[in-house]
Amino acid sequence: MRLFVCEYLTGGGLRDSELPPDLLRDARRMADALLTDLADIADLELVTTRDDRVPGVGDAIPVAAESDAESLWRDCMQDCDAAWIIAPETDGMLLRMRRLADAAGCAFIGCDETSIAVTSSKTRTMDRLARTGINCIETRHVHATPPAGESGWVIKPDDGAGCEGTFFLETEAALRDWRSRHQGARAHVLQPHIRGDHASVSVLYSAGDCELLACNEQRIVIDGDRIRLDGVDTGRRDGDGQLLLPLAQAAGRALPGLRGYVGMDVILTNHDPVLVEINPRLTTAYAGLREVLGVNPAEKILRALGYLTISE
Repeated sequence: MRLFVCEYLTGGGLRDSELPPDLLRDARRMADALLTDLADIADLELVTTRDDRVPGVGDAIPVAAESDAESLWRDCMQDCDAAWIIAPETDGMLLRMRRLADAAGCAFIGCDETSIAVTSSKTRTMDRLARTGINCIETRHVHATPPAGESGWVIKPDDGAGCEGTFFLETEAALRDWRSRHQGARAHVLQPHIRGDHASVSVLYSAGDCELLACNEQRIVIDGDRIRLDGVDTGRRDGDGQLLLPLAQAAGRALPGLRGYVGMDVILTNHDPVLVEINPRLTTAYAGLREVLGVNPAEKILRALGYLTISE
C-alpha cells in the first residue's frame, strides 16, 4: 500500500509563517513517532512532505518558501492509496484535508466528515454529547450568561487545538474585564473551571468497537490568566481505564463516525469524569504509545481498520 503521511505544521502548512516553537515541538514528536512506526511495517510505501526548515525523517518531499503546500498534498493523495493526516481542527483544516483526500479518491485513515465537522467545534460537540446524557463540560458562547463556575471560568477558541489562546478568569470582575477588552472575540467559548485531575484518553474506534489504548496525564499549568499544556505522560492514568471506558463508548455511540485513533480530554473529579473535548486525530500522547503498549501502535490501528490483513 502506498500511504501519504502528513502532519500539517511540519508538512508545510505554515511554510509562509513563522513556526511557533511549542507547537512545532509537539508536532515533530507526533510526526516522527508515526513515521518511525509506519517505517517498521512491511509492504508499506511511505510518501510524506516536510517544511524545509524542519529536519525530516526519511525521504520527505521538501516544501520550500515558493511551494504551494496544498497543491503538493493533493498531488501526493492522487498518487497514493490512503492518507494518514494529522492536522488541527482550527479554521476547518482537518476537515479540509479530509475533503482533499476524498476528492483525490484516496482513502482517509480516520474519522468521517460529519464527526470531524462536529468535533471541530467545542459548542457543537458538547451540544451533541449533552443531548445523549454524557457528562460533559458546559460550553457557552463567550459573551453569553456565564455557566456556574465553582472556581472561575475558562475561555478558549471554539475550534482551537491544545491550550492555544486559552485563558483562566478567576472572578466575575476578571471575566467582565476580559470581555470588555475582547469585544470582537466571537469565535470563543466560555466554560466553568472545574477542579480535578486533567487527563486524556487515546481511543481506537473500529467497526463499532472501542478500545482504550492509553489513559494519559496532562500537565496543565495556570500562569496568571493563561493556561498552557506543559506535557503529556502517556499511560500514566491507565489505572483509571475502567472509569473512562464507558465515557469513550458513549461518545462513540453519539458520534458513530469516529474511526481510528481519537483523543479525548477529560477532568477526573471526585464524582464522574467530565468530558472536555474530542480530537478526531492523533494527539501528542501517540508519541509514547509504543513504549506503553509494547507493540507498534500504527500497525495495530491499521490492522483494526482493515488496511493490513496478512500476518507477518
